[in-house]
Amino acid sequence: MFSIKDNPVPEAQPDSLSITAYSADDGAPIKVLNVSSNKKDTFDIDLDEGRCILLAIATWLPNEGNFLTTEGYVSYAFRINVTYVQNM
Repeated sequence: MFSIKDNPVPEAQPDSLSITAYSADDGAPIKVLNVSSNKKDTFDIDLDEGRCILLAIATWLPNEGNFLTTEGYVSYAFRINVTYVQNM
C-alpha cells in the first residue's frame, strides 16, 4: 500500500493530484489513484506484489484575477518492491 497523508490546508491544495503505478519490468500502467475531487486527509493505493514505479504528480492552475495564488506542478517518482509478510 502506498499512502499520501496530511493533505494541505484548502488554500494550498493542488487542483490535480494523482499517483500512477507502472510495472518496473515492462512499463505498463498498473493502477491510478486520482485524489483531485476528494477532500480526505489520507489516500491509499493497494498494490500487488512485485517491482513497480510510482509517479506522483500535483498541479496548481492559475486563478485568473488573483495574483496571490500558487501555480505550477511538482512530480515525484519512486521505484519500490512490494512484498507481503504473513502475520504469525
